[in-house]
Amino acid sequence: TYLESAGATERTIKEKFSETLISVKDFGAVGDGIAIDTTAIQAAMSRVLALGGGICYFPPGEYIVDQGFSLTAANGVVLMGAKGSTPITQPNATATTFTFATSSIKCGVAGLIIGHSTSTTGAAISVAAWLNFYISDTDISGGNYAYAADFSGASSWTIADSFLIGTTRGVRSNTTSTTCMLINTQLTGVASSALEINGSGIGYTLVGGFLAGAKGILFNASYTGSFIRVYGTRN
Repeated sequence: TYLESAGATERTIKEKFSETLISVKDFGAVGDGIAIDTTAIQAAMSRVLALGGGICYFPPGEYIVDQGFSLTAANGVVLMGAKGSTPITQPNATATTFTFATSSIKCGVAGLIIGHSTSTTGAAISVAAWLNFYISDTDISGGNYAYAADFSGASSWTIADSFLIGTTRGVRSNTTSTTCMLINTQLTGVASSALEINGSGIGYTLVGGFLAGAKGILFNASYTGSFIRVYGTRN
């Protein structure tokens, strides 16, 4: 059992640990840059989903994966690494590495380095039909994904203190959102635009950071929204 301090309620160790986080190593991930950790990582993500939300933690190490990962109807699932020391490398030429699919609410990615061993037509992070997604302290700077982050759906996203580089777009946003924020983040679309905006969303706000590529912001022909506010963002 575990007692946090005098006057606290005594609890089991299992109960205490399970409320804090689920480590991918709990399900057999090795993180040595050699072993394929796909099955273990998906199992850990699914376990956090089954618990109703929480942190799926990637301890320091290099994780090699050979397929993409997907969660549907996730509520409060956060993928979290040890900032600067948790690279995840994907060799699959078409797979999107992390997909948060239909009805995922208040999920996020933080502290990960997401890379690719060659190049892929997929995205590092894809989020569809979601509510309130965030990316923070995340490095997708290898430039080997077509899209570093690809959003489509009905609600808001926030990206902060991150580096997102894609061969086509840094970020593609096709939403009906009212709040999308980019804070102190570098976006690069090597062949095209740093940020592509589609859909009917309103309320895009960019604060600080840097946009690079053939275009900084691409307003796609399908964009019918309004209110793009840019403050101190180098373009």
